Amino acid sequence: MKRLAIVFASLFLATSFAYAQSQGLALTVTPPLFQLTIGPGETWSSALKIVNSNPYDVTYYTQVVDFVPEGEGGQSTFLPLMSPPPGEATSTASLAGWIEVSGGPFTVPRGTSGDVPFTVKVPIDAAPGGHYAAILVGTEPGERVAGGPSMRISSMVSTLMFVRIKGEVIETGRIREFRTMDELYQTARADFVLRFENTGNAHLRPQGAVTIYNMWGKERGKVLINEKGEFGNALPQSTRRYEFSWEGENSLFDIGRYRAEATLTYGQEAKQNALYATYFWVVPVVPVAITLGAVLFFIIAAVWLIRRYIRRSLEQYGIAPQGERVTPTGPQPMTFVQFVATYGATFAFACLVLIAATSIWFYFDEVLTQSREYEVTEVTSSEE
Repeated sequence: MKRLAIVFASLFLATSFAYAQSQGLALTVTPPLFQLTIGPGETWSSALKIVNSNPYDVTYYTQVVDFVPEGEGGQSTFLPLMSPPPGEATSTASLAGWIEVSGGPFTVPRGTSGDVPFTVKVPIDAAPGGHYAAILVGTEPGERVAGGPSMRISSMVSTLMFVRIKGEVIETGRIREFRTMDELYQTARADFVLRFENTGNAHLRPQGAVTIYNMWGKERGKVLINEKGEFGNALPQSTRRYEFSWEGENSLFDIGRYRAEATLTYGQEAKQNALYATYFWVVPVVPVAITLGAVLFFIIAAVWLIRRYIRRSLEQYGIAPQGERVTPTGPQPMTFVQFVATYGATFAFACLVLIAATSIWFYFDEVLTQSREYEVTEVTSSEE
């Protein structure tokens, strides 16, 4: 069977209406998505609305097509119904064959809107699980010819149909991959990729969150997945890819190894969970190099001050650094300069210890803060 492939880069993105524009022609169809659960042999009717915001009357044509997922970015390939051989009825093996659009073409006066009624008639032997189709609305009629479909379209939008047939519905899925684009970042920012695989026979809309922790187990951000809108579904036997970015507060104290935990819930018949964790490092090279240099300087200074203190103490008791005996100086009045020369190293060492203790306390006070400000780039789907 030949396919008519019409790919939309943002087919499943959450929008309040569908919009197409060609040579100044505006075309709006709402709602962009119908989702329903229905049993074999049942009938369901509704209508979509066409809004004509053009300064002239427009005649619209409709066509019902099936669609299958294309790639991992929420795209699809439309599959129009094939024209049956003479004397045979149109195939009803797919959802497009179950949908009847009433009347048409539809002329909508300028500045007004019109309803397009349609009916879904499910055959008694319909297979349980998910079935998917779309009602295309365009300004040129589609044609179905024997041997292969064709369509003339100057401007077109679609309303998607997600129909779940009652019965033995299988809702199974898993997080196939969850990772960061890089393993090492120099700022508190990470780009994530999450791929959810639907292994069942009905569409799933995984929802949940990705929680990010620093190396001390304190939360540094939470990214919500599929919390808004009705889109972001993973169709049966396909994988859906989500991309998002997290940006935390650039603090030198929050360097180290981070853990990101993804927890997703899916399924209508019975809620199920999918868990996955990944790790990445945040190490700002220049600030860390400066900090390590300061620590090294502190260690060298502390060693020098300790050795100087020991030397002064030995000299007061008449022992030279090389082990030779010298005449003890004994207690004598000291000037301020002599006092500093004798005990300055001791006081300096004590000050360094105090500074180090204060720094350590301040460090743990910062890294153990329960939460910090962070930003999240909107979760989107894109082709791999």
